[in-house]
Amino acid sequence: MKHQTKTILGGFMGNVVEAYDVSICYFLSSELSRVLMGDNQGNPTVVLGLIFLAYLAKPIGAFILGLFSDLYGRKNVLMASILIMGISTALIGLIPSFNQIGLYAAGLLLILRTIQSMALGSEFLNSASFLVESGDDSKRGFRGCWSSVGVKAGYLLACIIVEITHSSGTQLPLIQDWLWRIPFLLAILTTLMGVFIRYKMPESLAYIVYYAERKKPTTKAIYSQAKEFIRKNPFLFNYAFFASFLSVATGFFYYLYIPLHALQYSQLTRSFIMSSTTMSLAFVTFLIPLFGWLSDKCDRLQMLTSATISLLVLSYPFMHAVNHGNATYFVLMQLVISIPCACYYSVSSVLLTELFPLQIRCTALSIVFSIAASLASGLPPLLSDYLVRKTQLVNSPCLIMITLSCIVLVNVIVLAQRYRLGVNQYNIAALNEEKPIFTIHYQNPLID
Repeated sequence: MKHQTKTILGGFMGNVVEAYDVSICYFLSSELSRVLMGDNQGNPTVVLGLIFLAYLAKPIGAFILGLFSDLYGRKNVLMASILIMGISTALIGLIPSFNQIGLYAAGLLLILRTIQSMALGSEFLNSASFLVESGDDSKRGFRGCWSSVGVKAGYLLACIIVEITHSSGTQLPLIQDWLWRIPFLLAILTTLMGVFIRYKMPESLAYIVYYAERKKPTTKAIYSQAKEFIRKNPFLFNYAFFASFLSVATGFFYYLYIPLHALQYSQLTRSFIMSSTTMSLAFVTFLIPLFGWLSDKCDRLQMLTSATISLLVLSYPFMHAVNHGNATYFVLMQLVISIPCACYYSVSSVLLTELFPLQIRCTALSIVFSIAASLASGLPPLLSDYLVRKTQLVNSPCLIMITLSCIVLVNVIVLAQRYRLGVNQYNIAALNEEKPIFTIHYQNPLID
């Protein structure tokens, strides 16, 4: 297997496992509510709230694993995170029911989701950093986007398996009560595959070269360097937070929450909604590497701006299509919204890694991303449910996406004015000296 193929598979596979583990909790939230919380109506709101609480532990895991990545290399930490994620997900499938152990079932779900959240705290941006650092600078956009491809592929896999599970339960009602556990137990297979691939993959090339003639820093040194970088570049952390927030929020909102919303408020059948969601996930997964390839030939900042404006403009028409009840309109808007989503996903993580220096990249970025992700993964669904109940307007959740898109758009404009030197070139204050430290594409910006 070629070096680049191993690298891409290594960065890709962990995100498949992470996204699969998280999304099956969303897709099966009604079953979890019914079986583990004793709610005969299967209301998913309580489960979504519990998932949000567990996500608040994500920054803790991000700090620990991000720090270890900067101290000991990307590969070992990426192997550990995927293993912990997979085991905790499989154990959710073994939790006894509410009828057997009462509220302890909900407690065990919260504990396992918390462990899972801590393990995946640094997964996405650690893998994105690994992909960006491992090879020719002229192809970093294409390589880096595969972390986002992995996330959407994980959503797609979960959507397909959950739909097969529901279909089997309808045809075989006698096994319906425990059939929901199978998607969780299947996480063991994806985990073993992911661990094997990551065991075979090489360490980050840029990381090896950078420390070839340098002594690796101590924990205290990395912490001090991160504080110094924040002091010199406070706006970058503001940008990184909101850019990460929108990236995670769009994924959870459009591909995980909307199917639940459509089931409650549209006249479309569950089978049709899940089939349409599967189609849109396949479409966005296909588009991301195409936009990643394009970003190596175009200005990533301009692509990000265009994608953000498109998300802003399409938010209301998309929400209207979800609640309209017209099947063709629903499918069409799910496919249309996937185009700016794919563009945004393909460049956002790559741009973030380009803006942070190698020696503190995983520590600093993992923390800011995990805080944003922990809020973005739980708040939009809960706020959407609250807005609908409060306003009695089923289209009101689009206000969340409109607000987030506006905030990110302002940040992108300011970023371009302050830091942009040219196409994919930025003037960032370095840790110990004021000079440009990143010239993207034709020189390696990670080596002095």
